[in-house]
Amino acid sequence: MEITTIRQPVGAGRIRKVVNVECDRLNKRSILCIPTDSLGLCCAKAVVFAIAHLDGDRRSINAMKDRRRPALETRARELHKKAGIPLGPCTFAEVARFEKVLDIQIVVISTEERNGVAYRGRDRSRRINLWLHNGHYDVIKSLKGFFASNHYCERCEKPFENLENHRCPMACHICLRVCCSAKGVPKRCFDCDRLCQSLECYAAYKALTGNQELSICNRMYQCRKCCSVIRRRDCPKELHVCGSRKCPSCQKFVVLEEHLCCLPRVSPKKSSSDIIFFDLETGQSSGEHVVNFAVAQYSDGREMVFRGYSACKEFCTWLFSPKHKGHTVIAHNMKGFDGQFIVGWMLEQGTSPSVIPIGSKLMSIRHPSLGITIIDSMSFLQMSLSKLPNCFGLSELKKGYFPHLFNVRENQNYAILLCR
Repeated sequence: MEITTIRQPVGAGRIRKVVNVECDRLNKRSILCIPTDSLGLCCAKAVVFAIAHLDGDRRSINAMKDRRRPALETRARELHKKAGIPLGPCTFAEVARFEKVLDIQIVVISTEERNGVAYRGRDRSRRINLWLHNGHYDVIKSLKGFFASNHYCERCEKPFENLENHRCPMACHICLRVCCSAKGVPKRCFDCDRLCQSLECYAAYKALTGNQELSICNRMYQCRKCCSVIRRRDCPKELHVCGSRKCPSCQKFVVLEEHLCCLPRVSPKKSSSDIIFFDLETGQSSGEHVVNFAVAQYSDGREMVFRGYSACKEFCTWLFSPKHKGHTVIAHNMKGFDGQFIVGWMLEQGTSPSVIPIGSKLMSIRHPSLGITIIDSMSFLQMSLSKLPNCFGLSELKKGYFPHLFNVRENQNYAILLCR
C-alpha cells in the first residue's frame, strides 16, 4: 500500500520582518539574492540587477537570473569598466561612482546599522535599494515587504503602519504626500473642516489609495474652535469637547483639569506551557568565549542538542523561528553569560532586541517581531545551580562537574573508557 501526501499551499498571518539573514534572504519575496563569486562583484551585480527590475526589462531579468549564463557577471564587469573601478569588492566610495555613471540614487541598508540606512546618495529621479549583510550585497525589491510594514517613507527612511500616525517633516500635513504643492487655491473639506492647500491636495486627501478602506478625511477631523486635529477612532466628532486630551491612564478623551482617574487594573497573564530551558557551554582556549555546545529542553521534556563551534548560530536559528512565537525562554545566569551570545547573534541579523538592563547585564531580552522573551531564572532563585538541591531538600540531584579547561577544539572528539 503506497500513500502520497500532497501539501496544499496555505496562507495565514502577515509577512514578518527579517529574523535570520541566511534564511530570510532566500524566503522573502521582497529580497532578490545575488550569487557570490571569487572576485567579489556582488555590489555591481546587485546594481545592474536592481536597474533591470526598476525598468521592468523581463528579457534582461531572465538572462541574469539564469546561473548557467554569464549575463549578470558580464554586465557587472562592464559597469566596473564604465565607472573606472578595478574589479573587486566595493565600498561606499565605489557606490557613489556607480551613482554618478548611471545617474541613479542608491540607498544601502545594512545589518550593521540594525537594518537602517548606512548610505544614501543624493536624490535623483530613479532610486534602487541594496541590502548589505556579512559583506555581501542583495537587492531590496520592496521596502514595505522587507520591513513588513504597510508604508515606507523614503524621505525620513522609516517604515510605519498608519498614515495618520506618521509625521514626516518633508510631507504635507494635510494629504501626507511628499510631492504636494502649496501653490494653488486652498479648498476646505466640509466633512472634516480641514483646509487643503490646493485642489490637487484636496483630491489626494479624499482619495482611496491602494487597499485602503478609509481615506485620510474619513480617519481624521479638525475642530474649528480649538483647531485640534483628532483621529475619529479615538474620539468621534460628535463627542469632541474643546480642551480635551487623551488620558494616558484610561485612554479616554477628557478635560484633564477636571478628570480624576485611577490606574486601571492589569489583567493577570494566562498560564502557558510555552517554555524552553537552555544552557550554553563555551571553549576559551583562544582567550575569547566561543559557544561549542548548546542544549534546549521544552517543558514536556523534548530536547534539542547543538554541538560544534557553530552551535550558537544553529541554536539561535532554531530558537528564533515562527513556531516559537510568544515562547518564554529561561536560562540560569542568563543575564551574566548566556544572554550575551544571543544578543550578539540578534545584532548580527540587524535586529534590535528590547532589553531590561541592570548595569552591564540583561535581565530580559525580547525579540520585537516574534515576541520571544528570554529571562534569567536567577532573578527568582538567587543561588547557584550547585546549591539548588540543598535549598529544596533534594538528595538525589546535584550539579555535576564540567571540565571547562578541557573543553578545547582538540578534545571535541575525545573518547575514554570509564571503568567501574
